[in-house]
Amino acid sequence: MSNSAYNELRALSRESALFGAIDALLSWDQETYMPPAGAASRAEQSSALAGHVHQMRTAPRIGELIAA
Repeated sequence: MSNSAYNELRALSRESALFGAIDALLSWDQETYMPPAGAASRAEQSSALAGHVHQMRTAPRIGELIAA
């Protein structure tokens, strides 16, 4: 793997890990502090974030970088 491909893969991995951590924080907040009226909004937020993380982790670019 070339140095630039490796560095790009590391950057993308860090970014997806960051969004994963944000999702974990939202989940923790939902279980501990979120008011009951916020459930629908939080579900929408968590769903959107999970979709984004999934797209990031399964993007064709990841496979290209690994192949490089």
